[in-house]
Amino acid sequence: MSVAMVQDALTWFFTVSNIDMPSIVSNESILALANDLVFQGLIQEKSGQLNIDSSVVSSVQSRSAFILADQTSMEASCTACIVQKLLMPLLIADKREGMVLHILMPTSVLPTSARQVVVVCTNGIFEHLSVVDALIAAGEVCADLIPIVCESSFVFPTTAFYTELRQVITKATGGGVLKAEVLAKTVQGLFTEIAIEVNPQDQDLVLNIRIK
Repeated sequence: MSVAMVQDALTWFFTVSNIDMPSIVSNESILALANDLVFQGLIQEKSGQLNIDSSVVSSVQSRSAFILADQTSMEASCTACIVQKLLMPLLIADKREGMVLHILMPTSVLPTSARQVVVVCTNGIFEHLSVVDALIAAGEVCADLIPIVCESSFVFPTTAFYTELRQVITKATGGGVLKAEVLAKTVQGLFTEIAIEVNPQDQDLVLNIRIK
């Protein structure tokens, strides 16, 4: 490598957009940064400055649109990413630039600012505590729930399922009957909407038609 190449590289560094990170980097700030980069990449030109300052953590807590999926399932995780990618341009076209679809991680808590939650439904999703907590939180703030099914073999909940769900959650929360009831009603409310089937293995044209 020559001196001229190093000089060119150093000169190029000053042409790259700046990203200001908070002094304390956390899981939430990294997730916020990733989502904002995806969003800004769709709406901004390559030139200009992108600033992510110390308010990035609070911005996560003020977001209103989320995607909830079983992150232990590769199928569900892929579907969540596809839904996020396909819906972002629609939000931009609708001029809702402040809304960023945030994929909720198992270690994250659904904030009280949540207004819309897209739920990627797979068999066994309601057995995961992180999903259960997020759904209870969604029910408590009366967030709108949108079901998406990514498994053709997905079994829709029955009356017996809701009874068992109430019993399991009541025991898991040390007698939290109220939380169990909120969860059961939230899940029931989820399936009053017509679920959209999204298979991550489908062709792009099919996925676009189903998402839109």
